[in-house]
Amino acid sequence: MKVFEKELVSLFKRFRDYVIADLGKRHDRHLEVGQNPLNINILTFNEDIDIIARDLLINPANNRIEVKIPEAYQAGGAFGSIALGGTLEQRQEEWKKIVAQINVTKAAFSGITQATTSSIKSIVGNGIIQEEPLSEIARDIVRTVDKIGIVRATMMVRTETMKTVNAGIKDRYKQAGVTKVEWLSVANDPWPCEECASYEGQVYPIDDHPEIPVHPNCCCTLLPVIEIPEMEGD
Repeated sequence: MKVFEKELVSLFKRFRDYVIADLGKRHDRHLEVGQNPLNINILTFNEDIDIIARDLLINPANNRIEVKIPEAYQAGGAFGSIALGGTLEQRQEEWKKIVAQINVTKAAFSGITQATTSSIKSIVGNGIIQEEPLSEIARDIVRTVDKIGIVRATMMVRTETMKTVNAGIKDRYKQAGVTKVEWLSVANDPWPCEECASYEGQVYPIDDHPEIPVHPNCCCTLLPVIEIPEMEGD
């Protein structure tokens, strides 16, 4: 998960630096002597930034999502049955779940990218209206990419990865005949939130427990409850 987070953070930083450098080049082409405020064609910039976001954010992120989501499912345990050779029906069902989670994660990342580019468009547009210099606009772009793009993408990675891991865990339990699970929060997070802590140690039917993850960045997981048949007396 940490590697995936670093990869997405790196993508946003690269995108951020590219956009700022691109603004500088556009500004220089329109620069007149003594003119400090940013001067660019805002309509062209708004069109181009969507293409830049697609090439530097969405496409490379989607490529990593297609790799990391199956890895997360494997880490949960159920994906291992594909490598070990389950029935055709089992493999098809697992791949359906993996593909569905890949699509959910891609959609979430696309939404974050759209929110980031929309904010940048607003910053640049308002900067031109307010006749702000490129340095101030660049500062605001860095802040918004860090706040919207990096923070939200990191949260998305943690949440969707744990969702996939827990899906794999539950599928493996079911294959083993487990019918009940025990909630575990403190092992993955020494200081769980109040809501997660309230579930700690609680036992639930495997298909009737609180939604997991409970919230963004939630690290809770499930343990199998193994019921040992009682031995009949002599």
